[in-house]
Amino acid sequence: MATELTERQRCWLEHVRASERTGGTLKAYADAQGLDVQEFYNQKSELRRKGLLDAAFEAESRFARLTVEPDALPERRCRMELPNGVTLDLLEPDSAPGLATAVASGVVVIMMRPANDLPDVYLCREPVDFRKGIAGLAALVEAELGLDPLSSRLFVFTNRRRTGVKILYWERNGFCLWQKRLEQERFHWLRRTDGVVGRISGQQLNWLLDGYDITRITPHKTLEYTCVS
Repeated sequence: MATELTERQRCWLEHVRASERTGGTLKAYADAQGLDVQEFYNQKSELRRKGLLDAAFEAESRFARLTVEPDALPERRCRMELPNGVTLDLLEPDSAPGLATAVASGVVVIMMRPANDLPDVYLCREPVDFRKGIAGLAALVEAELGLDPLSSRLFVFTNRRRTGVKILYWERNGFCLWQKRLEQERFHWLRRTDGVVGRISGQQLNWLLDGYDITRITPHKTLEYTCVS
């Protein structure tokens, strides 16, 4: 803030912040802290009148800032700055889908996307009821797809209209569920006539999420020779 706070203003500002975090009434907080309720109201009104209260709450973000250091991209190292000023260095766990990163004009853009180098992604060809959550989708993977939902693989689902995608995976000590919903258009999906489960790569999954028809994207054929001449 541009205005320098006095020690008294700082003290009352901390009380106002603390009372907001409790979620209760200002009177309940004042009584618990042994503060005069009327004085508390007066000080809060004075802070707001001087523009100190709103500026303080705007400056105090409720979200952590997550950035990726460009020189650490090969290691998939992320840095998280918490609202209290603490900075944490994070490494992407091997079992997670990963953070897809892109560098443009020196700015690193972070998207919650599966990593391209994932070898095995299982896609359910049949549409599912999107009211299903983690428990319902995990049961579907085990009972209907015949796969292990605890294998740390990605299991991908779509709804009947193909306007949404859900990705379920097990990450160390619990399930994670990722979802994308289209506002327009539809996802291209694998044909149902080729079995219940489709096996694709992480790169193919990202193409699918971007709207490409991965059944039409085919690489050059692999050539095998026994000699060079």
